[in-house]
Amino acid sequence: EFTSPYLTSVRIDEAKFEIICEKQLRILRNKAKQPAQRHAFDIFTQIIREVTWNDAQQIAVLEAVNYADLKDYVERSRQEVYLRGFAYGNLGTDQVRQLAKTLGTSLGGDGVLPVAKRFSYRVVKMAPGTSAVLTKPIDSNESACMLVYQGDPLSEENRAVLRITSQIMNTRFFQDLRTLQQTGYLVHASGMDLEGLPFFYFLSQSSVVAPVSLRGRFQSFLKHFVDDLGKISEEEFERTRGAVIAEVLKKRNSFGEELSWNYNAAFRLKGDFEAESRLAAALKALTLEQYQAAVPAFFADEGVRRVSIEIVGTSDRHRFQPSTLEDLRAGAEGWWERPAR
Repeated sequence: EFTSPYLTSVRIDEAKFEIICEKQLRILRNKAKQPAQRHAFDIFTQIIREVTWNDAQQIAVLEAVNYADLKDYVERSRQEVYLRGFAYGNLGTDQVRQLAKTLGTSLGGDGVLPVAKRFSYRVVKMAPGTSAVLTKPIDSNESACMLVYQGDPLSEENRAVLRITSQIMNTRFFQDLRTLQQTGYLVHASGMDLEGLPFFYFLSQSSVVAPVSLRGRFQSFLKHFVDDLGKISEEEFERTRGAVIAEVLKKRNSFGEELSWNYNAAFRLKGDFEAESRLAAALKALTLEQYQAAVPAFFADEGVRRVSIEIVGTSDRHRFQPSTLEDLRAGAEGWWERPAR
């Protein structure tokens, strides 16, 4: 029902407003206790998103905002309105148009929001040669490192390469960093497509290895992975590619899944409802030789765009403890001399 007053006016009293604010403040303050890897993802979001606010900024606003501010905002927000919509289900075109018209009338804006003021998700495009480290200390026994690489805008072939690399590399990365090196329980590597830009990250949360050491281990793993690309067999490549294609074309089994997929295509992909079919076609066309050439180019040092996000907890449980020369000598068992024969 688009004529509901909840769309056009504040329908809670001041006491309820205060309860909601206190709840949100409590959630934000408790985020300081969240796992180290969540802190890393929070900083990653702050790096890449054009519009974002950290926890401290949100807390400061919530502590200062009052009920009058909320009412004023509701009035101001309707002065200029811009609507984007998506309808899915048993609806005809005329019904959808009438619903959209009713919604626009109910909001009652005085004008259309100019294009320059309309919000759109944009992500930062780091400059070639970027190789930065961001650190954040936290009160925890756990630390984390998240090493992120960014590539050039995606082609269909590189989109396919990114998906296959995520499949192959995550398994090997887990086996190396978790099973063999035992850096921590939370270990994973994955690629992401954000607004058409590719990102690939390596992450481990650890109580026994410092973030700077994790970063070195990630880079060592990556070098060996790239060096060993020639050892990937046609059989392994075909098996991995088949699994990725099956995942891309997996049937959606419920109305909710179908709605979620269409909503994502309508808004995040800006109406690109053929993205999956094009990706599947690119995956089928990709050869092992093309794959082996594309991966080193993405992670190459020349023109690299990367940032290491390092969440630094306490070092009490680290395998190697910080010390001084004086402490090391003072704590020794004494001085040893070669025995006479």
